[in-house]
Amino acid sequence: MKRALTQAFTKDRKNLVCEFHVTTKNNYLHMKLIRIALIAVLIFNKQIAFSQQNDVYADKYNENSKTVVQKVPENNLDLEKLNFHIAKFKGDKECAISYTFDDGLLEHATLVAPKMENLGFRGTFWINGKTIDNNDSTKPRVTWKQLKKMSRKGHEVSNHGWSHTNLNRIPMAQVKIEIAKNDSAIYVNTGVYPQTFCYPFNAKSDSVIAIASENRIDTRTKQISLGGKITSENIDRLVEEMLNNHEWVVTMTHGISYGYDHFNSEVIFYNHLQKVKNMEDKIWVDTFRKIGAYIKEEKAITLKINNTSKGYIVTPSLQLDENLFKEHLTAVIDSIDIKSVKIFQNYQKLKTIVYPDKIMFDFDPFGGAINIVITKNKK
Repeated sequence: MKRALTQAFTKDRKNLVCEFHVTTKNNYLHMKLIRIALIAVLIFNKQIAFSQQNDVYADKYNENSKTVVQKVPENNLDLEKLNFHIAKFKGDKECAISYTFDDGLLEHATLVAPKMENLGFRGTFWINGKTIDNNDSTKPRVTWKQLKKMSRKGHEVSNHGWSHTNLNRIPMAQVKIEIAKNDSAIYVNTGVYPQTFCYPFNAKSDSVIAIASENRIDTRTKQISLGGKITSENIDRLVEEMLNNHEWVVTMTHGISYGYDHFNSEVIFYNHLQKVKNMEDKIWVDTFRKIGAYIKEEKAITLKINNTSKGYIVTPSLQLDENLFKEHLTAVIDSIDIKSVKIFQNYQKLKTIVYPDKIMFDFDPFGGAINIVITKNKK
């Protein structure tokens, strides 16, 4: 048995970590225990070999320090040729747009949300808690029940101040009450705590912005009005500029068919949404919260890239509040001279999309080291 272990693990029996004692043939119990130990050691050895063969790399990832300790020699892959970067927008889209709707009008729930859902879009709806369930016949408002349903379907229901008061005209203590009271109302009635803010009347000062930004992903400080006398041609130019400038556009809409600054014809808005749908390979449409979080994460993240025996280890580091910023980022690798690639994070294989000119995958910026296993084309 000692010989069998020696042959399995080392040429020198002195290197064995086991100590053997003479046992009689009649000592059946001792022999059985030794057989069990031998089987356990053999299984352990095979597990190590399997782990190494599948590029677990025997690396230790420290969750607190976010540090990768490599235990394999560097290979001959050229580190600089790994053209790895984080996409400016999710899915490596050319631009992004968030459709936001102010004041909680009833038609936001009955017309806008269903239309966007049919197209696979989600919007942001800024509401004032004081006016919800208001039966005003001239400007009927959405109900809490409708808002909760919208939230569950992926729309963002967020804070526009409790009573739509101009925050520049009240004391800072009252500003805090206006914001906190609405936060609480939205959370109690929808189950989701607001992580963004929209200033009533778009009125703001440095002091107001500082208060409204506490423990939030972002606040709406700039917007493009979408409604009123705007024409289809105007909106088409907006989309063209957005694509050319590779930027994030935040729209502001109040009424669709009634209310402040409503469209001359709601068909203008619906036709625009369909045009954007037809360009979804270039345009990322999502809520203000999600796009705002992604952009801040993309700007703040740092990466450490090291060679491994069969590829690379990319270690992301992000100094943002993990409780607020939860958007996965899109990574892009130029696929020049790469035959195939497998990518893992936290021992989970990530979904990889392969295009003729690039490889793309989404990852958790707080999820630890990313193992990239590359098979290169033979020259």
